[in-house]
Amino acid sequence: MSVIRTSSLVRDVLLGAAVAAISFSANAQEKHYRFAYDQPNTTGYGVAGDIFANKMKELSKGQFLVDQYPGAQLGQVARDRVAAHACHPRTAATPPA
Repeated sequence: MSVIRTSSLVRDVLLGAAVAAISFSANAQEKHYRFAYDQPNTTGYGVAGDIFANKMKELSKGQFLVDQYPGAQLGQVARDRVAAHACHPRTAATPPA
């Protein structure tokens, strides 16, 4: 092989490695999952949620993270929307979508 071919081969290998490293780091983003329950965090649901979240984080090497919502926090928005809909004079007769 000539020097020109060797340097172009090295350049191509380095470029390929750089592209692979960039694509790998783009795929290594954290993914967040929601775990909601209607009990306080101090109950068995909260303890089980903590164990589950820690195990998911450990097994995925920090890529899968579990966000916990105790006390039905995720349902609060829907309840507020229904309550606001019921109080509004123009929409009180029609149920929310």
